[in-house]
Amino acid sequence: MVLVILMTLESAVVVLALVFKSEWENKASELITERLQKVYGDSLDDSQGPFTRTFNKLQDKLSCCGWAGPSDYSNVDRYHWNTTLDNGMTRTVPDQCCKQSNSTEVLQCVVQPYNSSDIFQQGCQDALATMIHGYQWSIFGIAVFLLLFQFVMMILTLASVVHNGKVKYEVREVRA
Repeated sequence: MVLVILMTLESAVVVLALVFKSEWENKASELITERLQKVYGDSLDDSQGPFTRTFNKLQDKLSCCGWAGPSDYSNVDRYHWNTTLDNGMTRTVPDQCCKQSNSTEVLQCVVQPYNSSDIFQQGCQDALATMIHGYQWSIFGIAVFLLLFQFVMMILTLASVVHNGKVKYEVREVRA
């Protein structure tokens, strides 16, 4: 009975995720954009908060900049993100947005990113969607396999219960 309920819930979650895909994608995008604007940096003491660390890793791994693009950083709350560099210049994008790793080129990139071809122009939203799209059939296949596996296990369990219910145990007396 528990397996039937679990399988029903799993199926319902998959169906709801597919039916409401655009709604949860839009909500997730709004949430990430809001977090990027309000808490990116968390640099009151020059440390990075969990959102900033995670978002920087995302930008680094996917070679992207900002959520919608590099211009997202023009809306970031400067109270949380310290944009003043040691030399007094003002950064407009994080280092992860730059294609180069040379410190001089990165400095030029973060100070004048919109005049530079050394910055990633694609936003992480599009880069992430492209990556997920590449794996969606694998994810779907694994989900179908797990549902089928659970279904087969449920059938085998029911068959075992029915078979054991038919077997009668007899107690025989042993005569000496």
